[in-house]
Amino acid sequence: MKDFWKNPAVKNYLVEDIFDIDEIVRRFGGCPDDEDYKIVRSYYCDEFVGGEEGYETSSATKEDYEKYKSSDEDYYDFSYRTELNYNDFLDKFWFDTFEQTLYEYVEPDEQIDFITYVNETFFTLSFEGQGKLFLRNIIKKLNHWSAELLVMIDSKRMNDFYKINKIQEKVIKHYSGSYLNTKRRIINHYKFIYSEIENDFMPIGTEINTKLTRDEILNKLVGDNSNKNKFYEYEKKLKTQKYLSKDSEWIKNPVDFSRFYSYCLNKTIFKSYFLEDDNRGIDFLRNLFNFHRGKSIDSPAKRKKQLIESKKTQFNFLDTN
Repeated sequence: MKDFWKNPAVKNYLVEDIFDIDEIVRRFGGCPDDEDYKIVRSYYCDEFVGGEEGYETSSATKEDYEKYKSSDEDYYDFSYRTELNYNDFLDKFWFDTFEQTLYEYVEPDEQIDFITYVNETFFTLSFEGQGKLFLRNIIKKLNHWSAELLVMIDSKRMNDFYKINKIQEKVIKHYSGSYLNTKRRIINHYKFIYSEIENDFMPIGTEINTKLTRDEILNKLVGDNSNKNKFYEYEKKLKTQKYLSKDSEWIKNPVDFSRFYSYCLNKTIFKSYFLEDDNRGIDFLRNLFNFHRGKSIDSPAKRKKQLIESKKTQFNFLDTN
C-alpha cells in the first residue's frame, strides 16, 4: 500500500494543500498579455526579530524552502513560505480558459489515471481480504481529501493572514467534488464483488458540493457563453411548458428530467466529456434545478431506456421558434 500512494497516478490527482492548488493555477492558468501579467511563484523567509516589527520578511530561494519543508528540525526564529503573485493578475485572470482546461482535460484525465491504477492494483492482490481492505482504505482517503479541502476554505477565511481567493476556491471545490465522484465510481464498479462497500460508504458525503453557486454549476456543466445563452432560452421555455417553476425548480417527474438531460447532451449544450461520464453531469443538473427524486434511473444505461420512440421528440419545442 505504501508504494501505491507514491505512484504518479495517485500523486498527480491528490490536491493536499495550498501549494498543490497554486501549482495547478501556475501550470494551467493564464492572463492576456502574459508577459505583463505573468504567473510566478516566489519564496520568502519570515524571521522573528522581536520588538514592534515582530517578523522581518526577506526573499528566499526554492532550495531554501524545500530544505526547510523536508527538515525534521524545529525552527523557532524563522519560517519559509511560498505563494503566487495573485495581486498582480487576479483581476486579469482568464477564468473561462482555465476552467475549460481544468474541467475538461486536467482533472478528468487525472481521475481516469487514478481509477485505472486502483483497478490494476486491486487485481494484483492475492487474497479477498486484502482487496477489501485496499478498497476501504481508498474510499476513506477520498472522503478525507474531499472534506479537508472544504475545511481549508472555511478555516482560511477566518485567518486574517491568508484568505482563499476566487481562483483557489474554484480549484478546491472542483477537486473536492471530484474525489466524491471518484469514490462513487469505485463503489459502483466493485459493489458486485464486495457488496458491503455500498452500505458502508455510499451514504457518506454528497456527489456534488452543495456550496456551488448557480453560476459555478453552469460553468462546470455548460461552459462557454453561447451554450449558456442557449440553456437560458431552454429554461424560459421549460417554465412556459410547466417543466420548471418560476424559481427554476424541476416540477415534472424523474423520467422527464432524465430525457431533458439526454436531450441537452445530444444537442451538445453540456460539455462533451459528460457523454463519457457516468452520473456527474446529471448530478450537476439536479443541483441546478433542486430535483433529487428518481436517482435510480440516472445511470447511462437506465437513461437510455427512457428514450422510447414515442417520446423522442418530447423536447423538440426547445429548439423551435
